[in-house]
Amino acid sequence: MVWVVAALAAGGPVAAAAQPQAREPQGVRPEDVLPRPSVWDSRWFPIQAEERDQARGGRHERLIYIHQNSQMMYIFENGLIVRQIPTSTGILTRWLYTKPWTGRVGVYWGTFFAYDVYADEAWYLYPDHGSILIHSAPYTIEDGVKVYQDMELLGKAPASHGCIRIHPDDAAWLTQWGPQGVLTVLTPINLPWEEAAPAG
Repeated sequence: MVWVVAALAAGGPVAAAAQPQAREPQGVRPEDVLPRPSVWDSRWFPIQAEERDQARGGRHERLIYIHQNSQMMYIFENGLIVRQIPTSTGILTRWLYTKPWTGRVGVYWGTFFAYDVYADEAWYLYPDHGSILIHSAPYTIEDGVKVYQDMELLGKAPASHGCIRIHPDDAAWLTQWGPQGVLTVLTPINLPWEEAAPAG
């Protein structure tokens, strides 16, 4: 399924963007958010990450928590959730799945082109058979219009080549929020795998 959401050419047709399924809680405690991470995944705040943040003079002032089993991203400020964002992580094959990771968001890539599609608002996370990024849903350009792909899978199923896809509106919000340098926890995934095969 494709979604036409915006025109590129000045004066071109503009279709209304589909509203993301994300809630935007204002200061919600982690234990009040469903689906909640399981004990198997990890704690909300890993001990090692907490120690690092305390050494920097603050305790989890900001945190990005990507929970792969529920395909959700939680944005924290001072221990409270300020935004919940549906995601699609890597397809569950040996070569494409998104590996668990803890680190800090790297540099801003903006718009890039890969696998015959574009994506916007990209932020670098770590290297793994290429670069793993957080970015908008991918799109092609048809008659000057962005035509988004797989938007219906956000928050429901893995669909990427390893990156973390989010709705274009959420991607724009994240860039405005300024994630560079923010501690990020990406949990393991415990869902049935597709037949393992090399990426084509």
